Amino acid sequence: MNYTETAKTKLKPIWSFLIAFGLITAVFVGFRFIPLDEYRIALDISSLIIVVAIVYFLYRYAMTVFEYSVSDKVISIAKGEKMRKTVSVVIRARDIKLFAPASYEGKTPKGDYTDLNCCPSWTGKAKGWCMWCVFDDGSRVKVYFEPSDELVGIIRELVHNRAQEQ
Repeated sequence: MNYTETAKTKLKPIWSFLIAFGLITAVFVGFRFIPLDEYRIALDISSLIIVVAIVYFLYRYAMTVFEYSVSDKVISIAKGEKMRKTVSVVIRARDIKLFAPASYEGKTPKGDYTDLNCCPSWTGKAKGWCMWCVFDDGSRVKVYFEPSDELVGIIRELVHNRAQEQ
């Protein structure tokens, strides 16, 4: 079975640009009205740090697209579109130890897991889904992502079939 879907943020690019532009303008104008000339360099550096943070937030959560694919018991999560697509993680069904909502508070697999956020929105780690995976090389990854209901059903079926095979 082959299935692919794209996850994008619900925030339109023009709105995210306007919000970022407004915040950056407010930072520079606001810092210009602070009458501390002896601290001007510190204010300029602070404003630069704030601008970089705003641009990063804009890029990471308003312009990043994730593609979730399932084919032959393999789940692939890629970041980007078309020519700029890079694979974030490839997970075989046998590597999945637990598949649950990100807010799941029940029994989880033991060990130290590296978090991998593959959510296009900033609330994804709270509202999305999570897979606890252990790979053949012993590495442990906790993947956060925001699949559709259809993809959730497909992954649940994969995990259920894997459990029956063992």
